[in-house]
Amino acid sequence: MMFSSFFLSRPILTVSLNGFLALLGVICFLLLPMRDYSGSPPPIVTIETMYKGASADHVDRILTRAMEAQLMKVGGVKTLHASSVDGLSTFHLTFHSSQDLEKKMSEIQARLAVLWAHLPLEISPPKFLMGENTLSPFMWYALSAETATRSKFSEDIQHVLIPRLLAIDGVAKVYMAAERSPAVRVWLDPKRLSFFKLTPLDIEAALLKENVYRPTGKIISSYREYNLRLTSSFRTIQDLKKLPLVTLQGRVVTLGDVADLEDGVQDERAHMTLDGKPVMGIGIVKQSIASAIKVSDAVKKEMRALQEVFPKDTSVSLVFNTASFTKDSLSSLLRTLLGSLLLMGVAFFTFFRQLRLTGIFISSVVLCLCSSSIGLYVFGYSLTFLSLLVMVLASGLVVGTIMLVLENNLHKIQEGQPVLLACYYSVKQLTPVLVIATLCLACLTLPSLFLESGAWHALGSALAVLCFMFMSSVFVSLTFVPTLMGFLPGRPSTFFRNIAVFTPLILYLKDQYREKLTYLLERPKGVLMAVTVCLMGTVYLAWHIPKEMVPSEDLGYFDVVFQGPFDSAPQVMQQKKKEVEHVLSFLVKKGWAVHMITRTPDRFSGTENMSKGIITVVLSPWYKRPNINEILKEVTFALKSLTTVRAFPVVRSLEQTAINPLVFTLSGSNAATLDLWRAKMTLYLRNHPFITPLYFDETQQVSNIDLRVKHDKAIQLGVSLENITKTLELLLAGRKSSSVFEGNQEKPVMLQAPEKMRSDVKALETYFVRSSLHEELVPLSTLVEVSPLEKRAFFERVNQQDTLTLYTYLSPGQNQEMVMKELQSIVQEVLPSYARLDVQDTPLTLQKNTNAVMLFMIVTLLIIYMILSAYFESFSLPFMILTPILFSLSVPLSVMSLMHIALNLYTIVGLLIVACFAFYASLVVLSAIEGQNQEGASRNDVIFLGAFSRLRHLLMTGTLATLTSLPLFLSQNAGYLVQHNLALILGSGVFPSLLGAVFLTPLLYKLGRRYQGSDLARATALEVFLRQQGKRI
Repeated sequence: MMFSSFFLSRPILTVSLNGFLALLGVICFLLLPMRDYSGSPPPIVTIETMYKGASADHVDRILTRAMEAQLMKVGGVKTLHASSVDGLSTFHLTFHSSQDLEKKMSEIQARLAVLWAHLPLEISPPKFLMGENTLSPFMWYALSAETATRSKFSEDIQHVLIPRLLAIDGVAKVYMAAERSPAVRVWLDPKRLSFFKLTPLDIEAALLKENVYRPTGKIISSYREYNLRLTSSFRTIQDLKKLPLVTLQGRVVTLGDVADLEDGVQDERAHMTLDGKPVMGIGIVKQSIASAIKVSDAVKKEMRALQEVFPKDTSVSLVFNTASFTKDSLSSLLRTLLGSLLLMGVAFFTFFRQLRLTGIFISSVVLCLCSSSIGLYVFGYSLTFLSLLVMVLASGLVVGTIMLVLENNLHKIQEGQPVLLACYYSVKQLTPVLVIATLCLACLTLPSLFLESGAWHALGSALAVLCFMFMSSVFVSLTFVPTLMGFLPGRPSTFFRNIAVFTPLILYLKDQYREKLTYLLERPKGVLMAVTVCLMGTVYLAWHIPKEMVPSEDLGYFDVVFQGPFDSAPQVMQQKKKEVEHVLSFLVKKGWAVHMITRTPDRFSGTENMSKGIITVVLSPWYKRPNINEILKEVTFALKSLTTVRAFPVVRSLEQTAINPLVFTLSGSNAATLDLWRAKMTLYLRNHPFITPLYFDETQQVSNIDLRVKHDKAIQLGVSLENITKTLELLLAGRKSSSVFEGNQEKPVMLQAPEKMRSDVKALETYFVRSSLHEELVPLSTLVEVSPLEKRAFFERVNQQDTLTLYTYLSPGQNQEMVMKELQSIVQEVLPSYARLDVQDTPLTLQKNTNAVMLFMIVTLLIIYMILSAYFESFSLPFMILTPILFSLSVPLSVMSLMHIALNLYTIVGLLIVACFAFYASLVVLSAIEGQNQEGASRNDVIFLGAFSRLRHLLMTGTLATLTSLPLFLSQNAGYLVQHNLALILGSGVFPSLLGAVFLTPLLYKLGRRYQGSDLARATALEVFLRQQGKRI
């Protein structure tokens, strides 16, 4: 009573307060950080370590296993994923969400620091990346220069551009593709070395001794101090050529006598092309908690400023930016929200034909949408695609509360009550119902608070948006709406003249509704049997509909991964690259694609395995091409024409993660067992009807040359194994042995044999090592035996268990859960019982968390049940609300099954909004029926009068809610695939919710009241008893 009278008696305060909240909401909305995903940062630490020149098995044996033993001692590790390829070791440590990543990072660094003292010096220091579950850049810049050399241009990028980009807030890492870092290349000629009685190790020792930069101390006089700097005389290539090595027959042998020196690059095997033209690439990786749009804008601003530093002929172009999808999708949803608001305004005016009422309605909806942003800002939520999508979908539910107050006010005014008094009694009557509805909706956020997965935090943020919007609508409906309606004309007959146009239709609906409701009430058994079938169908569909974490989406780009034989040379992979680009060229000719960005290898961290490459196809705007599913069908068909290279497109989800092909890991006891399992699985899957295996990554064999040292002869000649190993490493792998300084820039000096002296195993015959016994040269070929050897090109373990990775491609009509279940059954049938199949990168997290979600949803329903029981003072009435909710979900789930829409994070949100609408409609109808019962209406009329009093309100609310799904269904902008699916769910679920509310709820109420009297009976009996005793209740 205080609440209803306070605001009605102070209209200026009410309008000012609502206006202030709306203004504050607009400010909060503008301050909300825009992100592509609202999940919590992944508790992941990535460690990359380079071991240049080492094969995959050597990296695994010497480096990866040693690091793995130390990392397993770190507490709180959920999953330790280790992989080894040529020249690179990678770890992904996934921690439990309760762990502090900063402390764990310090512990990891401390443990690895102890280990590093016992590892070979050639291993580079590890690089750490915290809080990232993907190392894929979200922006790519292509850079090229016409006049500057590639090495000079690469040096400028490394020392000028990359440090400035790393200083930007939100940037986690900056990759450089096709890097050409400058170096002084010293091409050692083994034949010339042997002629002068020198070995490669002698050259390296001379460089380390003669080309030295060390502190030399100070001279301190009585008045001043002087720092001494001993400057090396070797500053240029010409200086290095004069480096003395040895004196033979009175002649000084210099470095220029035994080697060719030139200004070169450290590594030129990696390549990047933009539309077939060679370029250098800059890839920016953002931090997981950073806003993609904010980081993208900051990077663009910095790149525009840095472009003035480079020569005028430098070309810098942004060719790839996933933040544009995020920005376009948010802008599209904002336009959709405005379109929905306009449609609702037109529909409302069509119903009531009153500009004043329409103005009250539209202003109330705008106030609700604006003020709901305050809660998002205060509780630290972000503006994401999902949260804006919820705003659009839930606008129909928000309209329901406003329409309820408007309808109730108009109903009392039509009964002849004064306008102000009608508003007062209307607010007093509806306040308990709307407060209870708000409490119940707030309970929906409980499951997301107790689950570890970041995706469920995203679901919690979406439900928080729903709750804040509903709370705002309740506050506006109970304060702003009745206050403005209090200023309506005092003569109802004049005001309702335009509304009377719909009076015949309303009377017709009233007669038809009474007839149909009476028919159903007289046949409860048949109705209950039909409802039971629907409920069973709902449970069946919810259990059997395919499940995934996030849906696939047309992001405006896709990747094509291509792979040749694992021992392919760089020039071979360049030819394979051109073949794949030629096959994909039809995309550009048809105008479907604007850029093709090709990189070889597909990794960034210095791996020496060149057998893989990746092509990023940047598509044209959405309205200029078919949807991505049709494009991928043609791409998949075109790639089948390739015979010498394996290529397949990678489909990504709305959260930028790869969901096709699926990556499964099979854990076993050792590598030999996995090789046997691979053979069995390959044979079994060869003719499988719908599983399309691409390849088993880990067991791909590469050609190796096994060098076995003749230890007896080596000892006899005084040659150590270390001497042989270092000689081979220096000549074949290349090694930085010294450096020269040009200005302030350090340029490494790289020793290596010329390409022609390391292109064949016969070149080993020209290599010599020095004997420690008589200082003579010994041919290396006499100390080793050469034999061919096949070895694995990739080693992978999960929690110290060897794993086998299977890549499978989803064909049209298939889903992740179907393939997962089929593969599990195959593993159980073909392999031993201890074989364990899991999915990598957790695209099936939804399936893994199903039990936890169901548990918390049951707890949530129990809490809602207790709230409703306390409100109605009955344990039976809440079932009359919860049962229609399940009934309302049967149609949307059927549509999902027919349209092959999977149950994922986004469709769950759509189904929850449909359930909330059904809950709201049933609560409103049941409250009206119970109100008629408490007012003393006859038992036969109480159900019909109560239900019909809300029929017009629910029909108009359902119509307006359905109209909100129309702009989503017609959208052709970013994120349209998800919008179409949710429009189908909402459009198909609103009117079944109304049917359940206006037919099923009254039927259940009648059946419940057959076995239970009025809930006031006990209170009435107690009041009579106390009056007889002379007391008052």
